[in-house]
Amino acid sequence: MGEESEGTVDRIVVKDISYQPHRGLVLFGAAKESAQLGRHGDEFSVTLHYQNKAVPARAQVFGEGEVLDGKDGKGVEIVVPLTEAADGPLCSVICDLPEWLSLSPEAQAFLSDIFPTDNKAYEAVFLRKIHRYGDEALQYFVARQLSESFTGMRAYRVGAAVVMTYKSIELNDTDLQKEALDHVKMQLSHVGECEITNHPRTNREHLEVSLLCAQWHLELSLRRYDEFFSTLERCRSVAEGITNFFTPAYNLSMALLIYCALLARRGDVEKASEVADEGMRIFKSAVASATQQLTLFQELRISHRNVHLMLCTTKPDKRADADFNLYVQCSLRVTGDAVERLKKAAFDIYPVQEAGRS
Repeated sequence: MGEESEGTVDRIVVKDISYQPHRGLVLFGAAKESAQLGRHGDEFSVTLHYQNKAVPARAQVFGEGEVLDGKDGKGVEIVVPLTEAADGPLCSVICDLPEWLSLSPEAQAFLSDIFPTDNKAYEAVFLRKIHRYGDEALQYFVARQLSESFTGMRAYRVGAAVVMTYKSIELNDTDLQKEALDHVKMQLSHVGECEITNHPRTNREHLEVSLLCAQWHLELSLRRYDEFFSTLERCRSVAEGITNFFTPAYNLSMALLIYCALLARRGDVEKASEVADEGMRIFKSAVASATQQLTLFQELRISHRNVHLMLCTTKPDKRADADFNLYVQCSLRVTGDAVERLKKAAFDIYPVQEAGRS
């Protein structure tokens, strides 16, 4: 082992934590170039604190100090296996760390308080994207626990299911997408427990539309096309009962845009025009209900853009040179490689644009 100074051991510092379904929590430890690694096969004790019991386990070290995929510098992986038949959500992990290993403050804070137990704790660590710790896989893990077991506001369980959706699609993991779809459907069956409020993260009308938007993304990604179109129709029917469109218009515009685009690609211009007219009515209602909340007001520009593209799909002078790539891309709530995968799934429904018909 190298030394920084007399009596001080060069340590491997865990800065990042991920989740792998078949392995458990994976801690990534990085070290200075001077550190003597070669810890492959080492183990140390951990205690998994679930909601209703504590479970002893052994964390195992993998790697000999090589450069890890996607990580800067050399380091090791430390796998903390999780209990298959856990009794409630995983609330914390207490590690009996060897002297050569330490946790960054962020990693320590996460492992000490993995599962927020009330609304205030949820708001501190999960409500907003900038407060969520970890990569897409770890955020999926936390969101799944919240959707399953959170005992605070139902609205926050709904939000967790929506996070599961987009993380599972970005991870390109079919099993996680199927699991997320089950959670979305479960939360849809309970969304009536939420109230009408003036905030999108708690407002029942906004949350129902948000869940439906998540649902059709998953069904498209899984290529369950009949269910996908059924969910788009459900978006239309749900919109008929909405009393304030200021925030629901954002997700509705995405659902109606992809529907318009696919209808036009199929050649069903008449129905595409009906859907575009609905999109225009929703946008006008959203503007009429707008407040001066800056972020939400800014999102109206997305709804405006999407309604404009809906109208483009129905106009004879636009259809001849329709940019379906743009239409579909503007209807998606995912980022990165997931955009191309979902665009391909959409274009595979109608591989060739058909001539317009009445």
